[in-house]
Amino acid sequence: MLRILVMTLFTLCSFLKGFAWHDITLSNFTPSDPQVVGEWERLVLPLKRSGNLLLLEGKIDSIQGNFIIDTGAPYLVLNSTYFRNYALGKQTSVTSVSGAVDAAQRGFISQLNFGDLQYNAVDADITGLSQLENKLGIKVLGLLGTNLFSQFLMKVDIQKSQLILYRSTKGSTIKSSWKDDLPLVSSIDTIPSLKVGFKWCDNKIFMPVQVAGEKMNWMFDTGAESNVIDALSKKKILKEFNVTRRVNLTGAGGQKKEVFLGTMSEMSVGDRSFQMQPTIMTGMQEMNEVCSVFVDGILGYSFFSQGIFTIDFTSREFCLYLYKAE
Repeated sequence: MLRILVMTLFTLCSFLKGFAWHDITLSNFTPSDPQVVGEWERLVLPLKRSGNLLLLEGKIDSIQGNFIIDTGAPYLVLNSTYFRNYALGKQTSVTSVSGAVDAAQRGFISQLNFGDLQYNAVDADITGLSQLENKLGIKVLGLLGTNLFSQFLMKVDIQKSQLILYRSTKGSTIKSSWKDDLPLVSSIDTIPSLKVGFKWCDNKIFMPVQVAGEKMNWMFDTGAESNVIDALSKKKILKEFNVTRRVNLTGAGGQKKEVFLGTMSEMSVGDRSFQMQPTIMTGMQEMNEVCSVFVDGILGYSFFSQGIFTIDFTSREFCLYLYKAE
């Protein structure tokens, strides 16, 4: 089966700047797992933010800049503005959710550095990200997909701007003592508010969601600035969606698509209920044509920003530690 990349980025941080999305599907590419350098078991990295996107500052050779952490992408994607010379000359097609088709190239990076986090021999796709870069107003070198983190337990604390990675070394297992890092702030419980297993398919995370009693598969995507629900969902599901307004999203190639902005009155992730979640409603049929698992929706920043979250890729377990109200 072809390895498929489905990556969705919604930049919704400012009404004055308008709405934009960046959504790409790449096929015909099966990347190898990157080689992680060093014997560390715990590593703390500073997070940056642009709107509702999480970024790490990294470096490839002498080129330094921002990379977006994007669990909606299964592997590394690089901005052709800076890395076209790293292409191997092998072409692949790029199709956005809105139907636009463009070209990308396969590439290879000998070394990728984020401080003490270093990778050797990293496969990548190289494509245009200039539309996204212009909307954010910052230098974006690329997107960090899940295969860069699949050997770790990763913990993200947005309030403290920290990404902490834990991994096993020399045959050891990830130590349960990572929980000793909690609480990182006084306003959080040390027992997870939500603990749920997830499906792992196409190098993407799928979590069990229920709306109006209907079981659904939603993709967990740190590159999505809002939750998303499929406009073709059942009527009783869409009754839980309260429309606020219509907006136009602009794609990477300049194409526009009208969507609905609103809130989900109630939804459950695992066994925990969440109310009034900011959500976008749009058609997801193009995405579902290239995914091995049917995607009913996307859990984005609206969901995961509510607390510290952990993703244990080895045990396929997600935990959310809700921040307490001040």
